[in-house]
Amino acid sequence: MPAPEPKISVVICTYNRENFLRKVLLSLVEQTLNQALYEVLIINNNSTDNTQAVAEEFVQRYKNIKVFNESEQGLSHARNRGWKESKGEIIVFLDDDAVACKDWLESYLEVFENHKPDCAGGRIEIEWETERPKWLSDTFLKFLGHLDLSDTPQALTKPSLFGGNLAIRKEILQEINGFNTDMGRGKSDLAGNEEIELQNRLINSGKTIYYSPNSKIYHFAASSRLKLSWFIKRSYWQGVSDAKMYKFETSLKPNNKFKVTLNILYLLKNIFVNILRRNSDKTISDILNLSRELGYFITN
Repeated sequence: MPAPEPKISVVICTYNRENFLRKVLLSLVEQTLNQALYEVLIINNNSTDNTQAVAEEFVQRYKNIKVFNESEQGLSHARNRGWKESKGEIIVFLDDDAVACKDWLESYLEVFENHKPDCAGGRIEIEWETERPKWLSDTFLKFLGHLDLSDTPQALTKPSLFGGNLAIRKEILQEINGFNTDMGRGKSDLAGNEEIELQNRLINSGKTIYYSPNSKIYHFAASSRLKLSWFIKRSYWQGVSDAKMYKFETSLKPNNKFKVTLNILYLLKNIFVNILRRNSDKTISDILNLSRELGYFITN
């Protein structure tokens, strides 16, 4: 008698993460949920390090783990390959530099069985490789993947979930044709918003989105990202991503170039004033916001 199909498919899209992938996978094989109820799909997106060897090591050890190679570069391409290869009713996306709490999948299964959303996402805490920089305000923790909407589970009416901890029914992904491959991170850029654009399409088509704080993961913040230069680059690419999203999401009202130009001039003035006042926190905040505006202006 053939084994029953898994209820959940975990999709991990990875690119050159051999040093962290093993930790991610260990957190998945140690789940409280029965392994017969879930599968793990590793999507290797053209890695040039030993990612494939690490993945195959786990494939040999665990029957519910599989690895696939996706030649089209980009996170959205890899995610789409993952859900298309899956057998579960619920597709859960996990970043390749994050670890899941032991009851992560059990929590998601409870959410989908009891609340019946089309899409759900959970809390994301930061695992710091080194001490958090003093200049890094809570406002910009989102660039490291941090998400904490509330301690209360709740339905959402606007796109608020992050792709590193996101669950969607497979039938819904089939219906909306998955992630927009013109959005999301590529080989060397820091683009994003593919999960926001997807949630916009879900909301516009009447689908339900749910926040589950107990479906928690820890996202790794490497020391290489805890530098102002990285945050400036990340802010710039956020502007690029926002401009791209407005082109696909017609219900949103994009900022015109005149308004963006005024924002840029306003921020430049603020930066100059705050440097004179030696207000370093406000200066850094304005520099990051300026970088975002420049990315938006150049792309729009």
